[in-house]
Amino acid sequence: MIQTYDSHHMDQVVRGCCVIVFTSYVYQDKGEIMKKKLLIGLVFGLIGIIGGIFIGLYQLETLSQEMLELIIAELGSENMLIVISAVQSFVYAFVSTVIGLVFMEKLGLSLHTGFTKKNLIGALVVGLFSGLLIVLSDRFIFASYLTDHISTYSISLVYLMAGILYGGIVEELLLRLFVMSGFALLISKFILRNKTHQTLQPWVYWTAIVISALLFGALHLPATALLFDLSVGIVIRALLLNGLPGIAFGYLYWKNGLSTAMLAHVFSHVIMQLVLMPIFF
Repeated sequence: MIQTYDSHHMDQVVRGCCVIVFTSYVYQDKGEIMKKKLLIGLVFGLIGIIGGIFIGLYQLETLSQEMLELIIAELGSENMLIVISAVQSFVYAFVSTVIGLVFMEKLGLSLHTGFTKKNLIGALVVGLFSGLLIVLSDRFIFASYLTDHISTYSISLVYLMAGILYGGIVEELLLRLFVMSGFALLISKFILRNKTHQTLQPWVYWTAIVISALLFGALHLPATALLFDLSVGIVIRALLLNGLPGIAFGYLYWKNGLSTAMLAHVFSHVIMQLVLMPIFF
């Protein structure tokens, strides 16, 4: 559920969304409130930088020599790949946080509702479900498409940190806080013509959850293409194994706050990489 180098496509997504929504909503925020959002954005941006560094390091470990040579020819050195990955991750985290917080408040959703027993159990169950879904599907359904990779797995601290920081934090900021909240707000404002957005019917949130989950899966396709040929099976795998957990993460954000969705996403990587993948691969 983490991505490799594909800055062109992802930057287009983020820039396009920002141009549409930034002037419509962010400028309405009062100065002190906006400063708080910027501070939170900077904190998550710093986490994004660290996650981006691990993403870059993981790419250097896993990409083929041919692909690395192409990247070096384009960027000038391997180190530039890490720098670009870190900067890109910072932009995703910072922009998604600042704008997403505006959306979230208009919808009456929460960044953090506390790590209550209910929230912790929900996060652990969803994380375990996501990990089992991905690993068992790869082992018993999609194994024929992954023949060059299923026998080469070994626990990697770099891969684990990339999954926790980029997958668990940055992706949730981008896909849930920003994209999911944005779609719910757009439906409320432009389709339902609501003046207030905090009493939306469940179908609005389910629509936003599914859209963001499908986008979550689709945005993994460029990274998947670096490792596999994009056959029908591989495309289905990317959409299914990222989309279904994305729906669960979106539900947690809606009901229990973004921090619960982040925790579930983080746990899915931990359980996959430290327990399930060593057992099945």
